[in-house]
Amino acid sequence: MSRKAAHLRHVRPGLHLARILLIVSLKGASHADQNEKDLNSGQEIKQNEDSEERKTPTIPEPPAPAAKAKSDLVVAPTARPGRRGHLRPAARLTFFSRDSQPAVPPRASRGNPLTGRVPPHRIAPVRDASFCQPIPRFRQLFLRRPAIALSSSKPRIGIVDDDSALRSRLASALRSDFEILEGEGYETAFKLLQGSELDVLLLALPMPSGGIRECVDLLSRLQGSEIDTLVIVLSADEKKATALKVIDAGSYDYFIKPVDPDVLGHLLRRAVEKLHMQRENLILRAEISRKNALGDLIGATEVMQHVFNNIKRVARATTSVIIRGESGVGKELVARALHDESPRKGRAFISVNCAALPEGLMEGELFGFEKGAFTGAVATKEGRIELAHLGTLFLDEIATLTPALQSKLLRVLEEKSLTRLGGKKQIRVDFRLVTATNENLEEMVRQDRFRKDLYYRIHVVPIFVPALRERVEDIPVLVEYFVGVYSAANGVRPKRIADDAMLAIRRYPWPGNVRELQNAIQRLVVMTDGQDIRLEDLPTEIVEASGSATGAKIRLSGKGISLDKELEAVERRWVQEALEEAKQVKTEAARMLGVDRNRMNYLCRKHHL
Repeated sequence: MSRKAAHLRHVRPGLHLARILLIVSLKGASHADQNEKDLNSGQEIKQNEDSEERKTPTIPEPPAPAAKAKSDLVVAPTARPGRRGHLRPAARLTFFSRDSQPAVPPRASRGNPLTGRVPPHRIAPVRDASFCQPIPRFRQLFLRRPAIALSSSKPRIGIVDDDSALRSRLASALRSDFEILEGEGYETAFKLLQGSELDVLLLALPMPSGGIRECVDLLSRLQGSEIDTLVIVLSADEKKATALKVIDAGSYDYFIKPVDPDVLGHLLRRAVEKLHMQRENLILRAEISRKNALGDLIGATEVMQHVFNNIKRVARATTSVIIRGESGVGKELVARALHDESPRKGRAFISVNCAALPEGLMEGELFGFEKGAFTGAVATKEGRIELAHLGTLFLDEIATLTPALQSKLLRVLEEKSLTRLGGKKQIRVDFRLVTATNENLEEMVRQDRFRKDLYYRIHVVPIFVPALRERVEDIPVLVEYFVGVYSAANGVRPKRIADDAMLAIRRYPWPGNVRELQNAIQRLVVMTDGQDIRLEDLPTEIVEASGSATGAKIRLSGKGISLDKELEAVERRWVQEALEEAKQVKTEAARMLGVDRNRMNYLCRKHHL
């Protein structure tokens, strides 16, 4: 008996058993009505399944295999049409199990349950390549599985150093807590940053592929991209100048060799924690921006949505806009949103606080001056109006301009040109004017403190920004936003505002509006221990305001309070309030507080105001 005949004798009984097992395993299959015909006329086998299952398409029966075939259990990865519509196999691939016995094709293939033949377009994917070995004659048809990147919850750290021994030592020490990728040279560093989604990159300095200049260039390119990977530079150079140059270029830290793996691991954990908080903050800002924001303005109430609609409507025009509202409501944010929504958004946005400088300096700041125009004018300077050419000029606190400056500004608005101090040349300017004030301009016009013609020039389209006490429903949204921002800025986990603390915050009138709320949340994030900001953590004036609203008394917690800190907070608030009311004029603020000028200067230095 020949070797091939012996092989067929060994294989065929196993094949019959495999066919029987496959038929039994098919659930819901009804009896198959086999209608045999002559093979030369195109034998077809149809199988009717239950109405709940999809109907199996008609499968043409290929011609019977020749006597020299290795096995009936064959599949055709590719096929071409044969005579009379039959599919003729172009190649054969036999399925074997681990013990070299013929195996049944995967059930997911759903071929013909009687013959075991599978149409080429319904071959199931191989789950384990070790179970499928091609016969030597068809090695080129080995089925390959695509490479799948394993998901990992570990932070991904890249180590780029030309010292392979140091890389191996660091990788071994850090691999338990981090996923490590290694490389050498700045070219590898670029590839890791672009394609590996690193959390932190450990970058050696210097290396044969580059020194300080290449390192600074990489950090600068990273700063200008959307990649948020933090870079820690490892160097043996202990010079402060080198460290400062690298830090200024954007490095997270500068680590001097030799490297202690334990200290480096602690630094990496802090860096990853900061990076995750930054990413959470970006997600929070994007979510708030998508729902209840316009630019840097945040508000979900109907009155703020009305402000947003007015901004979008007016931004497309070129008319002058005046923003009215109390101090601290965010008038400059409204001006920036107008600029960003306008066709001039690609041009300059120039902001000027008209109350910040006296008349003599403000004139040169607005209109510019030529060299030698006055003592100290050692060079020509362009004014803020000139710098705003083709862009937007924002004049905050315009009501504080003197009559002389009001007259000069009116002339510029009418003629669309200006003359620098000490100059004779007319300079053409094209800008959009946006102004803001918290004063009653109408009353000032009646008292001849503000020019009527300038009033009509700037008061074309007014936008009124409501006070925070008029949109109390926005307070929780603003608090959540500020908590996220300042938690990320200070490298701490986002804190949670307790319900009683949030109730007190909502009841407080906030005379300083959003600016005061922002400062209060910043202080709470920095000064509060633990993850929860409770009622006793709030400043005294907020707690007292909420207690007076409900008729309750001030309650001390079991832990007590720091009286010095609370008194300091109250003192700071009164000084800040006086400065805002006095438009940052310390002499007037000192008069309002009943202190002399020296004590006022001391209080401003003490509270960093």
